[in-house]
Amino acid sequence: MKKIVLFSLVLILTVAMVGCGKKKSEKSKEPKEEKKQVKVIDNEEKPSQNQKPDQKNPPDTEPVMLPSLPAQFTYSSGMGSWKTKVFLTSDGQFQGEFSDWEATSTPEYPEGKIVKCPFKGAFKDIEKISEYEYHMKLDYVEPSGVAGEEIVDGRLVETLVSVPYGFENGGDFILYLPGRATDDLNEEFLYWISVPNAWQDIPPTLTIYGLFSVQDQIGFYEEEQ
Repeated sequence: MKKIVLFSLVLILTVAMVGCGKKKSEKSKEPKEEKKQVKVIDNEEKPSQNQKPDQKNPPDTEPVMLPSLPAQFTYSSGMGSWKTKVFLTSDGQFQGEFSDWEATSTPEYPEGKIVKCPFKGAFKDIEKISEYEYHMKLDYVEPSGVAGEEIVDGRLVETLVSVPYGFENGGDFILYLPGRATDDLNEEFLYWISVPNAWQDIPPTLTIYGLFSVQDQIGFYEEEQ
């Protein structure tokens, strides 16, 4: 009987020891959380000793200048007494005058009546497209006279304060130089510069300077004073 009890005790201890060893072995198989160090790489370029932060090259702001120009540009039908004269300089500044003569006369002004509108203005964003062509935009145009009437040498002179003919809609203008081919030029522009100059046929290239108002579809032509 004692042998049986002793054998039972030995068996129980053996099983207990095996169970503990198994639990210990299973626990050792669990993955351990590894702590990784992330190295931050600074890719930002640092200014050199000779370079100041936020240092930028200055932009090229030199404006485009127009070439040598004729003394006067004129917008006229050539079949009436009205005309708009423009005196344009290479920096895009201009001054001019619209005028119209009326033959109506009275004993007070027997020489008739003249309506005029002096003005000044400027073009901006001048761009050279080719050797014979410049594009630009109207910056502003404004009257430079004082409204009123006066009699000068027997003629009534009326001064208006308004936007002159040829500049009503502003916008884009194109300057054409002598030598520019005419085969692709706007037909309205060619009409306005050909009639006053009594052209029977449009020449293959321009022989004079021309200023084209894109919005108003009219042309100013070179005219000697």
